Amino acid sequence: MTDTIVLLHGGATRSSSWNPVARALVSCGASVFAPEMLGSGASPPQEVAHLTRLLGLQPYSCNRTIYAVGFGGTFHLVTHSLGSLIGLHLRRALGARVTGMTLVDPAFVDHMATLAWLVESPPPTAIVVGERTLLAQRAAAHLLGAALRATTVVVPGAAHMIPVTHPEAVVDAVRRAMVA
Repeated sequence: MTDTIVLLHGGATRSSSWNPVARALVSCGASVFAPEMLGSGASPPQEVAHLTRLLGLQPYSCNRTIYAVGFGGTFHLVTHSLGSLIGLHLRRALGARVTGMTLVDPAFVDHMATLAWLVESPPPTAIVVGERTLLAQRAAAHLLGAALRATTVVVPGAAHMIPVTHPEAVVDAVRRAMVA
């Protein structure tokens, strides 16, 4: 695997939550980049009080960061939880540069109508959900899976923190999605 993979973490974690997944993907020959979301980890603190505005800035910030490190070409996008919502917006902004997506336990509430554009030409997509994931994430995975014509993978025994607790399942899903 010689492709570029971008990993977007969830809201309650930081980019280091991808470390086991990133190490495994790099050992398979992939170039991996896991940016720190605005206001997380070592990124500068934001003075944005309203969550919606912060979420609106995330795709721009991620895109700028991806270009800054030299990833000007195409890549496979892997997201977790809240990172999935940001990733879907990033996919919209970047279009065909995102050649595929793997959404891990996507957090997705009332945004189906605003993301109708994605259904028109989705890239190959896999959705990974834990067997013990809460109902809201399972419902989001089901809705997104149908809308995106995605392959859904249920990880036995896993709850929401799949990249941390079951990294091998994420790596397997990414590898399968990239050859589909």
